[in-house]
Amino acid sequence: MRLATLSVIAILTIASVAHAQRVPPPYEAFAGQTLNGEACEPNGGTRAMSICFALWRDQEDALLEQSVNRLIPYATEQQARSPIFSGESGYVASISVAQEAWLSWRNSECMLMTLDDVGGTIRNLSYPNCQANLSAQRRQKLDAVLEFWRAEFRDADGEARGVQCVLEPAAFHNCRR
Repeated sequence: MRLATLSVIAILTIASVAHAQRVPPPYEAFAGQTLNGEACEPNGGTRAMSICFALWRDQEDALLEQSVNRLIPYATEQQARSPIFSGESGYVASISVAQEAWLSWRNSECMLMTLDDVGGTIRNLSYPNCQANLSAQRRQKLDAVLEFWRAEFRDADGEARGVQCVLEPAAFHNCRR
């Protein structure tokens, strides 16, 4: 029994490693595309590979911007229903300020994470790689916020309910989750 269990674990481990080896890195999806007249070549030299990483970062940044822009209508709606107290910036302004601060943090974080690469050509790969990964993570977080807002602020009939759907779901039978 113990040998059978170990055999199954070994097979699953080998299978998952083999699968991971077949999944291409995200930047390889840009093979053949160009940036400023230079082509992405995932298996090329550092410069050709850096084009791939830059294209990947640019794609992640564009997707992140779309996520931010999807939040704005919900923030506008919530802001219209909720009073803004003295000294508060409101939902829409908070999103803009937070995103600007986050971009500054991301770039500083990537500078820190790639300090060992300063002066070398590998930094042309590691820096945009860091930016792309952090942008993808940020996008996932903002998309989760949007899904929460969509569920929280409206019932199944589309009527605005705010946090009532979360705090008193029994009282509002149309609340969707």
